[in-house]
Amino acid sequence: MLSTTLLIVMFAFAAIYIFATIRIVIELQKRDYKINFLLIKVLIFKYLNQYKKITTEETGSPGQLYYVWVYSVLLMAIFAFGVIATV
Repeated sequence: MLSTTLLIVMFAFAAIYIFATIRIVIELQKRDYKINFLLIKVLIFKYLNQYKKITTEETGSPGQLYYVWVYSVLLMAIFAFGVIATV
């Protein structure tokens, strides 16, 4: 039962991660940044860094999507380890 709950929460954070990734790509495209969709899994860290740099220049702090992306990845990993530990 506990592993099922942890798995559901992990998938929820995975969905948030996917949403944040898509929104970051959209925000970069609005600013005329070229995105390579074939290599997005490999280049997401580059895009995340670029998003952080652009939003920091515009507002003085990283955009909210940066923190949503980072926290969702961290929490997804934590809950994945929890699922593994309870199996």
